[in-house]
Amino acid sequence: MNLRMLQASQRFNIEAKNLGTTIKCIKTYDSVTFTVDKESKSYPVYIPESHFNTDDNYDYGLFEKLKSMVLKTDLNLEVFLASFNYPGVFVFGDSRSPKTA
Repeated sequence: MNLRMLQASQRFNIEAKNLGTTIKCIKTYDSVTFTVDKESKSYPVYIPESHFNTDDNYDYGLFEKLKSMVLKTDLNLEVFLASFNYPGVFVFGDSRSPKTA
């Protein structure tokens, strides 16, 4: 086993304990719905530092806009839909505990 594979294996063992339902394997043009609870300030967040993400350049600005809408507006949001134009693995968490959701 080379060093890179060993490091990836070690990261997997560490992160696998906290996966829950946060990893999404996306096919081209897939959409994913997320629950939003404005009262408890619970909304999906993208976790860019996860080693499971397959695109280091993924533009998660839409999730940043959602955060702003939840925290700074009076809109009553309950569901958030994100669409993806290309396949990949993307890791998400909950705003209240993004690394352990």
